[in-house]
Amino acid sequence: MTSLNPTTRRRLLALSSAGAVAPLLAACGGGAQQAQPAAPASRAVKITWWSNLGDQHPESKTRVQVIQQFNAASAPVEVVPEAFGADLTKIKTAIAGDTSPDTYFIAWREGAEVFLTGAVADIDAELKNDKDWGEQRKDFVPLMLDTSSWKGKLVSVPIYTNNTLTLWNTDLLQRSGLAEPKTGWTWEDFKELARRAGRPPDQWGYELWADSSAFFSWYGTAGGRLFDASGQKVTINTPEAKETGQLMLDLTRLGINPPQRISTSRSQLFINGGAVMEDTGPFRLANIRDGNVNFGVVSRPVHPQKKTRRAQQGGHNLVVARNKDADKLRAGLALAKYMSKGATQAQICAILGTAIPVSRSALQAKELLDYGRQDPQWKIFADEAPYGDRAPTSPSVVKMLAALDKAVNDFMTQTVSVSVALDEAQREMQQLLDADLTQ
Repeated sequence: MTSLNPTTRRRLLALSSAGAVAPLLAACGGGAQQAQPAAPASRAVKITWWSNLGDQHPESKTRVQVIQQFNAASAPVEVVPEAFGADLTKIKTAIAGDTSPDTYFIAWREGAEVFLTGAVADIDAELKNDKDWGEQRKDFVPLMLDTSSWKGKLVSVPIYTNNTLTLWNTDLLQRSGLAEPKTGWTWEDFKELARRAGRPPDQWGYELWADSSAFFSWYGTAGGRLFDASGQKVTINTPEAKETGQLMLDLTRLGINPPQRISTSRSQLFINGGAVMEDTGPFRLANIRDGNVNFGVVSRPVHPQKKTRRAQQGGHNLVVARNKDADKLRAGLALAKYMSKGATQAQICAILGTAIPVSRSALQAKELLDYGRQDPQWKIFADEAPYGDRAPTSPSVVKMLAALDKAVNDFMTQTVSVSVALDEAQREMQQLLDADLTQ
């Protein structure tokens, strides 16, 4: 926990050209050795790659830098970045027209949906005789593989993730004469701190992102998940889920959260001094720092009885197309192995300062240990990685979360009660999951 505001390497490296960054990557050295790609093909071959983020997005730029690094070590194989901002709709349209790229990035939860098109490689099946992959696979945090798999098939490769913790404005807390929160604080501690720190309507105690992501961030600390252990039942109308929904609604009723603020202008209220606390991830650190906010980071408040320490996660994965050209398929698999190695993850996360790794060795790599000392706020997010959770991929999970978004909107605007909203969402989401399980 810290309220420092360091100038991170991420800003400097994001401004560098690709040629300038490569030497910096090579100089990182230490706990994780430079990743070396396997021989991916028997002849000169080019494969295409698409990014799901825009070409000027820091994550896209960093991915391209890593691809250039891969190309330099893998000649005569070459990966060609071809398109940016390629969302799921664009990917599926390309697949339908038989013009899909050889490799591409997606949000982790989209993996099963693209896999069912028949155009995506089952990574484990393709690499079942690859001893290096067998060892590399053991290094992943199990959650990352589990939530990237559909019916036992690894449909995309985890590259990096993020999580959601609680931030506070140090200056506003100090002016209120209140102590900073500490790991282990409870829902009740949170409500008391937010109530006492707030001065509505000019200064709210907390800004709630009233959507499915926020719901799971709170529900997780009560031990809740999207599916039960069998993966065959949706569990968002349990007593703990309804208690979570009631908590979210009560934050507005208690004057802690702005009324009917449903997922708009994220972090702007916090950056402008209009909220003392908010929940966000490392992906928002640069924006908050640009706003010159003196802030601290802490693990999420836990349920008073369940006391489950939980940090809701996201993440980006790499897909390899099920290519008819064997050499292109091998090249795509080699890129997936290279980008998901612990050493490469550490490089990516140290450059960005907005993501955390998906492998154990990367979390302990010298690059990231050094980076954590330079940026102790980011380090809190990395330290919370062992307590992560996220929804597993499934063909309809995007639709399921949209149904939960609607339920949260309905009870937050008091269109219906918490119980009615979650019961209806449970029915709709279970129908979607049942249909998925038959595919």
